[in-house]
Amino acid sequence: MKNNDEQLTSECYLSEPVDVLTLCQKCTPYERRSKAKACLPTGYRELILCSKSNIKTIRSCPMPIHVQRQKFWLFESVMFIFALFAIANVNFRQKTLDKQMIERIKRQIGENDE
Repeated sequence: MKNNDEQLTSECYLSEPVDVLTLCQKCTPYERRSKAKACLPTGYRELILCSKSNIKTIRSCPMPIHVQRQKFWLFESVMFIFALFAIANVNFRQKTLDKQMIERIKRQIGENDE
């Protein structure tokens, strides 16, 4: 029987049918710092059982859809707020420039009258 470390690094899932024991979950900070093989590609892992050899191992899995959706809407929200800020800034600047132009025109008209 293989020891636990050898089982966790086994790639039996490439050639055997598997049963998923734990759903895809985020790797712990320790696993990411230690560059665990299963955590490197995506930062998420799942515990599986290889059916034929009866070996428990971990493998990388894609980021869950709900996490991707959450990150997407967070990004969209930040971009929307940034756009509102940019629009307000442009409008404020345009009003300031319009006031300066009107003052300049008034001064030029006043100078011509004298």
